[in-house]
Amino acid sequence: MPRVSQGHMGESDRGGPVLRPLADIVETHNGVSVQIEMPGVSPEDTDISIDGRMLTVRGRSRVKAPEGYQMVHAEYEACDYERSFALGQDVDDASIAAEMRDGVLTLLLPQSTAARPRKVEVKSG
Repeated sequence: MPRVSQGHMGESDRGGPVLRPLADIVETHNGVSVQIEMPGVSPEDTDISIDGRMLTVRGRSRVKAPEGYQMVHAEYEACDYERSFALGQDVDDASIAAEMRDGVLTLLLPQSTAARPRKVEVKSG
């Protein structure tokens, strides 16, 4: 069973559990990096949305035997993952990058150029 930080959050529309996956969030010099554990979830079964400063990630795992084989025993169950994060800064949502590798979803959320610190020149008058 995948590790989850708060156990399961209820049942999905297909009757399986909805899990809250573990996540690491790192602030970088130009934005935020988020890593979320979602074993068994393919990129096609992942949904990422951002609404203002609210980031929501959903995924659906599927349990199936490799092609040409029949499942005899399965301890992993199909499940849904869902996690939302309130972001502390505006992000450039057109430049968000996402990659799924070895059951870990990595999101790179660049800080909006409008929200980046900048130096203001003072003119003498």
